This record gives sequence, structure tokens and C-alpha cells, in this order.
Amino acid sequence: MGGAKVKVESFSWREFAAGSVAGACGVFVGHPLDTVKTRAQTSSPASGSPWRLAGSMSSAEGARSFYRGLSGPMLSKSAEQALIFGLNQEFRRVLPLEGDALAVASGALAGLVGMGILTPVYVAKVQLQLLPSESLATFRGPLHCLRWNYARQGLRGLYAGLLASCAANPISYGVRFYSYGKLVPALGAAGLGLSERQAQLVGGGIAGVLTWASSYPLDVVMSRMQAHAALSRHGGTFRPLRWHFCEILRESGPLGFFRGLGPCLLRAFPVNAVIFVSYEQAMAVL
Repeated sequence: MGGAKVKVESFSWREFAAGSVAGACGVFVGHPLDTVKTRAQTSSPASGSPWRLAGSMSSAEGARSFYRGLSGPMLSKSAEQALIFGLNQEFRRVLPLEGDALAVASGALAGLVGMGILTPVYVAKVQLQLLPSESLATFRGPLHCLRWNYARQGLRGLYAGLLASCAANPISYGVRFYSYGKLVPALGAAGLGLSERQAQLVGGGIAGVLTWASSYPLDVVMSRMQAHAALSRHGGTFRPLRWHFCEILRESGPLGFFRGLGPCLLRAFPVNAVIFVSYEQAMAVL
């Protein structure tokens, strides 16, 4: 598959396999900044800026702290992107739409279905990335974390943040696939001297930035909900989405919904550039 062109008649396992490869490549590139983003979203305002948090992590916990919880995301991101790319292609094949409406709708539905399946994995990822001093438990890994949540809160603990996720991801993935589909051919035709691969790299990076910017406040709420059960300052109690929304406003005002946005957008460009180029290359050889 070249550029942003999609052969809707040829849906097969290839999209799933290519998405899996792309997800693994992307998470390895972006996990350190994702850890900083999560720490910024879930720490109290007194912890300082994301960059101050990153410095504290490096000095107090060492470089390995930036890769805390990597094993879960490495597997989950592979599964997520396999689902997202595969489902996006399938929805493009079956939806009775065309053009821009098809691009937005297929991406949105892929995001909704994919996140509904993978929410427990992201609960584990967020909780493994917490500051050890703020966590109620010392988790040995993703499975231990999920067992701990299930023992305390049952399925509600495993699916914390699902409502926020189901609101955020149709927006973000609709924007992602629509913008990538528009950007790649536009960059190729802009007379910038970019090769097809370079256009995919730049288009994927910009699409990633737009993806995160489109729904970031909802992602902050989702991270807070997923971290809540494991935060010692909350005593492991359950709180609904409305409570978290009000708590963010109380602590930090409207700017609280954009806490951690800097490292998130800094991470979004290279990660999504790598994801889309890896996907295109994998599709070319499968």
C-alpha cells in the first residue's frame, strides 16, 4: 500500500500483522515520554512541571524508570495497532460511506472497538508508571497489577476509565486516519522534494500530534481514573468520571486538563511517524 491509498477490497490478516509490527516499533520509541506524561497527569500539582518530574525520575530512580511498565505496552500496543489498523480497514470496506466521511467514521469506530477491548491493559500501564512513593502497592508486572485491581474492585477496577476512553478514542482515531489520508498526498504534491517514504514520515508525525491534541483533556481524565485505585493519597477508593473532572478543576483549574501536554506532543510526532512508516513498509512486504 503506498501513501494514504487504501485498497478496501483486499482486507486480510495483513493489516493486523502490519499494525502489530508498527505498534511495537512505536512504543519502544515513545515509552519514556509516555511515562513522563502519565506521571504529570497523575501526580499532584506540587510535583512541578513535567520536565521537573523527568529530572526527578532520572536522579532518584535512574534511566530505567523511563521504561517502567514497558512489557505491558509493548504487547498491548502491538495488539492495539493490529486492531486499529485492521478494524479501520474492515470498516472502510463495509461502511456505506465515501471520501472524508468514510475516513473519519472508520477511524472512529476502530478506536471505539479497540479501546473497549484493551482498557485493562492500559489500567496496568498507567499504574505501573506511577511514582513508587505514591502507589499503594509494588507491582511485579502487568498481570500482578491486574489481579490486584480485580481483587479490590472486580471488573470495575479492570475497566477504570472506560467511559472516558470511549469518548476520547473515536475522536482521536477519526482525526488520526482522516489527517494522515489528507496529509500524505498533499505533502507529496507540495513541491518540497519529499520522497513517498518521507511524506509518510512527516504526515504520520503531524497526524499523531493532531490525534493527541484533539482529545487530550479526556485522556487526562482517563489517566486519573485508571491511576486512582492505586494512588495511596486516595486510599484505593472508586470515584466516577464526574468526580475526577471536578477534582482536576479544583486542583488546577482548566489548565489541569492540559497537564503533561508538552511531553505528549513531543512524543506524538516521532512515535506516529514510526508507526505509519513501519505499517506502510510491513504492508509492502507481507
